[in-house]
Amino acid sequence: MRQLQFIFNMLAIVAMPCVSPLSHAQDKPTVPESISEKSMKGELEAVFNSWRKASLTKNAVDWLRVTSKSRQIDVKNEIISQKLEFPDALFEVPFSAPSLENMQLLDIFTRRETSNSIYFGKADFRVGDPAQVKDNLIVLCYLKEEGRWRFDKLRIVKIPPESDIMGKLRLSDFSFLKGPEFQPPPQLPDLPQPVGRPDYIAEIWINSVGYETTIEVNGRETGTIVNARAKELVIGGLNKGRNTVLVKTKKIENIKLGVPDRVEIAIYAVKSIQDKPVRVFHFLPDPTDIPEEKSLSFGVSH
Repeated sequence: MRQLQFIFNMLAIVAMPCVSPLSHAQDKPTVPESISEKSMKGELEAVFNSWRKASLTKNAVDWLRVTSKSRQIDVKNEIISQKLEFPDALFEVPFSAPSLENMQLLDIFTRRETSNSIYFGKADFRVGDPAQVKDNLIVLCYLKEEGRWRFDKLRIVKIPPESDIMGKLRLSDFSFLKGPEFQPPPQLPDLPQPVGRPDYIAEIWINSVGYETTIEVNGRETGTIVNARAKELVIGGLNKGRNTVLVKTKKIENIKLGVPDRVEIAIYAVKSIQDKPVRVFHFLPDPTDIPEEKSLSFGVSH
C-alpha cells in the first residue's frame, strides 16, 4: 500500500499529449476560451510563493490560508482515508515545491474564478541530483474564492526532447498552449464531501481496454479510466462488513495494439498502512459480455 498518496492531489505528472488515464467525464460541453492576462504575474506568483513558503516551513495555518477550499478538503480526505492525522501528515512529502526564479513564464490564462499560469524551465523538486533536472512545463492552477486568489495545484507536463512541442518552444511559438491541458476550468469545482476515518485503507486497481469505465465505491466516484491501467486510493476507505461497487462501461475504440478488450477491477485493503494488502474484491467479466452497468457488493472482515 503506497504511503502519502495525498501528495498527488497537489502535484500531477502528465505527458504530452496530455491524456490522463484517470479523469472525469469526457463529453463536456464547449466553453468560451479563457483570456490571456500576463499582467497578473505578480499577483499570482505572490500567492504561489506564499504557498511554497508555508510548505517549506511546515506552517499549516499559512498553508490553509492560501490553499483553495476544495483542495483542502481533497487533501484532508486523502490523509484521513489512510488513517493518518490532519494536518500532522500534511508536510510528510518526498519533495519540495520548486522556485520560479529561473523559469520562463509563457502565459497566464484566466476566467472569472479560475486561472492557470504556464512556465517552462528546470523545475527542481529536490528529489535527486539537481544536474539531472530537465526542462519541462509546469502549470500552476489557482481558484478565486471570496474575492481573492488561492493556490489549487501544480501540474508537470513532461515533454520528450524530440517532440514538436519542444521545437515550438525553441521558436517561441506558444500556440500549443490553447490545448485543454493548459486551460483553466470554466468554473469553481464543487466542494467535496468530507470523509470520516475508515475501518480499512483501500486501493483500487483498474484495467480498462476498449472501454471507458467509471467506478463508484460506497457511492463515491473514483474517476473514469479510458484505455489504460490505473490504481488509486479509495477515498473514504472501506467499511467493516458490506461495501458496494458500481461499475459503468461504454464501448470505445481499442487503441492498445495487440491487447484484447478487457475490464478488470480489484480492490486491496489493509487495517494499517504498514500491513500487507489483501485483495477483497475482484471483477473480471467475460470480454464478450461486459455489462454497461453493474452493481456489486462485497464484505470485509479480516
